[in-house]
Amino acid sequence: MRTLCKLAVVFVLLGVSCAHADNLRDVNIYSFLTEAGKHIVPPTADHPATYLLISAGYKEEGELVAGEKSPDPKKVDTLVRKALSNAHYIGIKKDSKELDLIVVYYWGYMNPQIDESADDDETPSINFNGASMVALVAGDSMDQMTPNTSTWQDTIAASEESRYFVFIAAYSPAAYVNKHQKKLLWRAQMSLASNGVNLDQSIKALVDSSVNYLGRATETPQQVNMDLDRTAHVDIGTPEVEEYIPTSDMSKLKDVPKKP
Repeated sequence: MRTLCKLAVVFVLLGVSCAHADNLRDVNIYSFLTEAGKHIVPPTADHPATYLLISAGYKEEGELVAGEKSPDPKKVDTLVRKALSNAHYIGIKKDSKELDLIVVYYWGYMNPQIDESADDDETPSINFNGASMVALVAGDSMDQMTPNTSTWQDTIAASEESRYFVFIAAYSPAAYVNKHQKKLLWRAQMSLASNGVNLDQSIKALVDSSVNYLGRATETPQQVNMDLDRTAHVDIGTPEVEEYIPTSDMSKLKDVPKKP
C-alpha cells in the first residue's frame, strides 16, 4: 500500500511539473534609444524619472482573427504602471512640478498575412506584412546579425508566427509642449507566439518582461522565459475507493462463501 501511495504522489508531482512547463513561454524583446534618448541617464531608485502615461489602446494587424478579445484596459494600465515603477519611473501627481517623459503604450496582435492563391506548390507564398513582423521581433537589428546563426534563425522563425505584443515608448515632454512634436526617446517592444493562448493570458508576461529594458537598448532581440497568467491544474479524476488484495492472498478467495 505504501508503494502505491508513493507512485500516486509521483504521478501528481509529474502532472504539476508538466502543467507548470505549459505555463511558460519565451517573450521576444527588442528595445532601442534614439540619438536624443542616448543622452538621458537611466533612472535609479535614488534618482527616479517622472512620467505622464498615455494609452494608445488595442491594435490589430495582419490576418484578422475572429473572436479575438482585448484584455481590460484597466488591467493593462495597472500592469504598465507596475513595470514602470519597478524600473524606477514614477507617475506624476497633481502637485508635480517636473515631468521627464511622456510614456505611450499600446498592445494587440500581429499576424502574418499570407497570399496562398498560387496554383502550384512551386510558387512560394507571399507574406504581405513580413517586414512588419520582422520589425516587431527585431526592430532594425537584422543587419547586425550574421545570417544563418542561431540568433538570426530564431528571429526569422519568430517573425513567421502569429504574435501578441506590447509597445512602451517614451517621448520628450518639452518637444510636445513647445512644438507639438512627438520626439521619440526610447521604445521597448515585447511579443510572444499566440498559438495555444489568448491575449488576456499573455499580457502580464509581455509587460512584466519589459522591466529591465525600459530606457535601455538591446543590440539584438532578447528572449525571456515568462509565466503566463493562467492557473495550472492537474486533472486526476474522481476519487474512488477500491479493495486491494495482494496477489499472494488470491488463493484464499475460494474459501469465501458466495452471497445468496
